[in-house]
Amino acid sequence: DNTVGVSTSDTTTCNAKGSVLFLSPSLWPEPSSSAAGVRTSSLLQHFAIDTATTASSASSIFSSVHYGSGAPKPSSLTEYARLHNLSTEYGIRLHTIPANRSDAIEGIILASNEFKDLSAVVFDRYFAEEACSFHFWKHKESATRVLDMQDMHSLRLARQALVGDTSTSARMGDGFWMDDKLMERVMECMPSHFENESQQHATNASKQEIKKRKKDPRDILLRELASIHRSDLVLVCSSHEYDLLTNVFGIDSSKLCMAPFFSSECSPAYDSPDCQYEQRSDFVALGGYRHPPNVDSVKWLKAEVWPRIRSQLPEAKLHVWGSYPPQHIMQLNDSKSGFLVKGRLDNLAEELAKRRILLAPLRYGAGIKGKVVDAWSHGCPVVTTPVGAEGTKSNRDILTNCSVRGNVGDIDDVGWGGLVGTDADILARCAVRLYRDQGLWDESRRNARRLLRMLFDEKRNLNAVSNAISEAIYDKVTRRSEDHISAILWHQSNRSTEYFSRWIELKEKPR
Repeated sequence: DNTVGVSTSDTTTCNAKGSVLFLSPSLWPEPSSSAAGVRTSSLLQHFAIDTATTASSASSIFSSVHYGSGAPKPSSLTEYARLHNLSTEYGIRLHTIPANRSDAIEGIILASNEFKDLSAVVFDRYFAEEACSFHFWKHKESATRVLDMQDMHSLRLARQALVGDTSTSARMGDGFWMDDKLMERVMECMPSHFENESQQHATNASKQEIKKRKKDPRDILLRELASIHRSDLVLVCSSHEYDLLTNVFGIDSSKLCMAPFFSSECSPAYDSPDCQYEQRSDFVALGGYRHPPNVDSVKWLKAEVWPRIRSQLPEAKLHVWGSYPPQHIMQLNDSKSGFLVKGRLDNLAEELAKRRILLAPLRYGAGIKGKVVDAWSHGCPVVTTPVGAEGTKSNRDILTNCSVRGNVGDIDDVGWGGLVGTDADILARCAVRLYRDQGLWDESRRNARRLLRMLFDEKRNLNAVSNAISEAIYDKVTRRSEDHISAILWHQSNRSTEYFSRWIELKEKPR
């Protein structure tokens, strides 16, 4: 058994160390393409630095850090260079592990000396756990199995069904209805395994899209919960999702660890004379386009929000950045209206230091929004919806106290790093007022800095994850012996995910 000793103090340590493997069948970490990529890269670097600087002491958790994926390496030169940097600068070992290939994954974890003493495996989202965890359950039972949720997929999909999905359509002007009542339903939405109010309010178009994509929120919820129960520890990004898991779905809090974003001290943009209100201009929007909420957001921004802003600020421009833009997003570019679609952004710090406000009109989504944390870190206030603000205050506080009822800009009661609105009219009024009002803008930046320190402090949050994983390793035998639901799911009669993965493997083998 590879169980290791851990102290019970805040500085949890291990007396013996093995390796850790982060595993995603379909993704390499791409920090300039997605918030998930930023977060995963932060975790990898944290454990790699910890391993390198404390390798000879008892305070390090792991002897080596690994990342495995079956995806092609990133096509962007910037992302490829960053991935290579994880290996060369941080000593993280990269492995190509094709999805649904038992011989490949078992060959690596059984034949490689690097995994002779595997302390933990971290699955990137529930579908990675479904596809791979049974290999470790069978062949590396002593390894602690950690699930990193990133966001709660079933919650995002249930909200998507409520508002009506537009992300796959090139048409503009249809399906963008949003008001305070609908936004309130979105924020109070809870995924369920049966057709509850959220599914009943879903549009017919949304239901057809769900059926076509085979992403029914009810099915995804059950898969996520099963993945959580099979795991020894679960990393949860958002406090709202943590509350849902514990209070609604009955997950024991000892199995969960809050692991939001890991933000370092604010960039020089906060204090540099060149990055203050007068020196900044225009708006910016960010978001990777492989994520449907970002596609929907930019289309709503172009169709309804930006025209209202531009009518009040005719000289302002909006700079729209995001990786992997589909053609119909690039075609939204319109220099006449100041709506400038630019594709991938390689220098985030430089862009955010120049812009006065980040616009993030998200109609649905889940988790904490990396674009909001990025903007705050570079001294750029945010105008967004309650969905965009989720995880920075309670959902009820956001709906009640922010400027969602038309009371635009009552920031003293809000204490938030910008302004929040529920529909296109209020979002536009928020954006115009924050753009023009330097006092409000300065107060928003001060609030953002306070929230960054309170919620996303890099050292505190990364240490919390380290301690939680250490404790899970140490307590693994006790936890598993008391986790009856996990034992039920691992019983052979309930291991459908393993057999489904093996079916795919046989189906895809060359004949």
